[in-house]
Amino acid sequence: PGQPPQYAPPGQPPMGPGQPQQYAPPSQPGQPPMGPGQPQQYAPPSQPGQPPMGYGQQQYIPSGHIPQTGYSGAPPPKNNKKRNRLIIIIIAAVLVLAVAAAVSLYFFTCIFGNHSFAAADCNNPETCTRCGVTQGDALGHKWEDANCQHPKRCSVCGETIGTKADHQWVEATCEKPKTCALCGATEGEPSGHIWVDGDCQTPGHCIICNKQNQEYGDNDWLEANYQSAKTCALCGAVEGEPLMPGFVFYNLYDTQIYVGNSAFISTVCNDNNDYQTMGMVYVADNYTADKVEGYEVLEGYEWLITEFVFEFSDENAYDYGVEMTWDYYDYYDQDLFNDTRSIINNVDSSHSVNYQGELWHDCIIKQTEISDEWVDNSYILKLVIAMRVPVGYDGAMVGFINTGMPVEDEVLNEIIAFDTVFFRHGGDIPREELPSQ
Repeated sequence: PGQPPQYAPPGQPPMGPGQPQQYAPPSQPGQPPMGPGQPQQYAPPSQPGQPPMGYGQQQYIPSGHIPQTGYSGAPPPKNNKKRNRLIIIIIAAVLVLAVAAAVSLYFFTCIFGNHSFAAADCNNPETCTRCGVTQGDALGHKWEDANCQHPKRCSVCGETIGTKADHQWVEATCEKPKTCALCGATEGEPSGHIWVDGDCQTPGHCIICNKQNQEYGDNDWLEANYQSAKTCALCGAVEGEPLMPGFVFYNLYDTQIYVGNSAFISTVCNDNNDYQTMGMVYVADNYTADKVEGYEVLEGYEWLITEFVFEFSDENAYDYGVEMTWDYYDYYDQDLFNDTRSIINNVDSSHSVNYQGELWHDCIIKQTEISDEWVDNSYILKLVIAMRVPVGYDGAMVGFINTGMPVEDEVLNEIIAFDTVFFRHGGDIPREELPSQ
């Protein structure tokens, strides 16, 4: 009462007492029907698919329409297949989640005892990367000595101690400056090459690094001498022959005496040179010495000392005596001997010799002893001669001459007769076999 009248569609029961009438226009689809105890609502017949009113609820059916079965008040039949499928999906999802959870627990936790140990290092033992549990011991550092590039350092982890060491310098070479053997640092400049010319043995090169800068050079020839052929002082190469000795050139020295043999000797008689006597001569002793009386030791020289014995026992010697003459010669260069010979006193003289291509000016000849006597109708003459010559020289000679032979000129082969007897020091036996005193 006192409210405006409500519109009720035709054929609808009136609204309950005291309830306002409500209108659901038929032209608004999708409006839900009224629930139990709710005001009546209008469900237009032109909207199929609208749910029917609830059980026990009044429904509005427009005039001229036939009620449809789907509008009964009972719930629709349930779809069991769809429900079962949903249950299976849910169970599968739960299982998947459970497996995923188990896998996660296995791989991301150690709940199953499946530790994931990281390798031990210098400071730490093997350590589980998930839970932090350890096993074993740390490895400890492996130290490398400090050098110019780094201080003392662990070769495993790189940890360092102290400071860098000094450089290990390698001295400068011809082409490189002073350089550290470890890091390659340099100081200063290269020392530079020192070049020498090539010779017959080696090409031109640097005497420090031996780098070559020229081809081979020429031989350094030493001219031939009486002892050696032309010889290279560097490589020892030889060309030609030694110089020909004077005695060979003049075809002399056919008769000789030496230790252990004797030779016939002819000379004139002392009281009457018209008579000749024939005797024997031999070497009683032959040796070397460092010095003789009256002369000091001289470096590079030696004394050759020889004792000669002459024996004449024929009738002419007994009746007219013996006249002996001897002189001194040089087997290699008689001209040099004659040109340089100088009388010191009545028994000593000096001269020069050519030995190994050099001139030796301090050669001496000394007559140290002479004696004679008659023994059982034989005339015995003893003569000791000392000659100072370069060590190893084998050209010193003594000649015993027939005094009665005429001297026609100064040529060697003219003043020496065929019956002259020679003794050559070292010409008969090897030098190393000569005794010394």
